[in-house]
Amino acid sequence: MSESQFKKLCIFWSSETIQSISKRNTQSRATQKWRHRMGPKTFAIIRERMVIH
Repeated sequence: MSESQFKKLCIFWSSETIQSISKRNTQSRATQKWRHRMGPKTFAIIRERMVIH
């Protein structure tokens, strides 16, 4: 990533709108009961293995 891109990204992250979206998303993730714990395996791979076995 170039220095100019990084500066633009820092400005983007520091904006009020993005900060409020980030806060809302953090609160939403905190309320999730079940978290994704499959690692690099996709649901398609798991489904295929379940059908075969």
